[in-house]
Amino acid sequence: MAFRPITIKKGLKIFIGLTVLAICLLLVFTSDIKTLQTLKLIDHRFLLLSLTLICLSWFFDVLRFRVLTKIAGTKTPFLYGTKALLSYTFVSNITPSSAGGETVLIYLLNQSGVALGKATAIIFLRTIITMIFFAIGGLLTIYFYYDLLSNASLKILFHYVAIFLAITVIVIIYLLFAPLSARKGLNFLFLYFEKITFFKKNFSWLRHRLFRVVNDFKSSLKEVVQEERWRLLLVIFYTVLMIAAQFLVAPLLLAGLGCKVNVMNTVRIQFVLNFLLYYMPTPGGSGASEGVGYALFSPLVPSSTIGVFLVLWKFLTMYVWTVIGGIIIAKTIGMKHLEELSKNRETFHQNEKKN
Repeated sequence: MAFRPITIKKGLKIFIGLTVLAICLLLVFTSDIKTLQTLKLIDHRFLLLSLTLICLSWFFDVLRFRVLTKIAGTKTPFLYGTKALLSYTFVSNITPSSAGGETVLIYLLNQSGVALGKATAIIFLRTIITMIFFAIGGLLTIYFYYDLLSNASLKILFHYVAIFLAITVIVIIYLLFAPLSARKGLNFLFLYFEKITFFKKNFSWLRHRLFRVVNDFKSSLKEVVQEERWRLLLVIFYTVLMIAAQFLVAPLLLAGLGCKVNVMNTVRIQFVLNFLLYYMPTPGGSGASEGVGYALFSPLVPSSTIGVFLVLWKFLTMYVWTVIGGIIIAKTIGMKHLEELSKNRETFHQNEKKN
């Protein structure tokens, strides 16, 4: 699998540790007597509206997941789709760069009868569509509002993400449109690393998975564009609604805390924030998301309010769903079985060949 049991265990510990540390730092260094007054005067109607919007965002995410699985030739019940995406959220947030979530979705789809190759392609398509929205939105926002990168750290982070994004795009395009040449180049690179004992097992598996994903993605994408075009448009439509509902939570929370902030400013900040967090090495971007959020929102939000706002915002959009996803994982897949799957990567590898 794409993650190991030690990564799951350590990732969970790192996620909890960094999250608790970030919350403590935010509250300790931003709270004062005005913060307590703000909390007393908070308008709970905006909290309820924010929670409603988050639930609506999940609703649209499940709908697009169901459309994607329909493309794969299977019908996913709404409740099953909800459980699958919550499980995905939990594993994404406890694995570096959110890498483990896609593997869980692939496993769950395979358990529902979808061939591993097609399941991989469908989940990859889901990831790519979301990434394209945040990449385009983030880059355009930074191009027109470069002053949002208000300090040197944000500028360094932007260049780091931009470089990795460019490499990712180049590799994907190269593999899709020049597959023979790309295979030769990547085979040479992988064979070089496989000579090193430390990399041998992992790189052999990675090479197989990379080529398998690209082949399945090409065939599935061709099928979607030619035969399922309307479903692809529906997925894009649901993605827009999902992101819109999610992005409106921040301005509603700020309004509830008594802050008058332009809605479009918060939307721009969230595009940049999501773009900057794409290649974060920490589990689910924990710690980094709070720090980058502070740096981006601090010019708009009073210092006595920003800590409470960020904690409430992250709680509604991330923390609570991670906990619920963990409970679902424990009761359905089971942490022990999840670890066994990650141990038996060779078995998974063999099953893929059969499919």
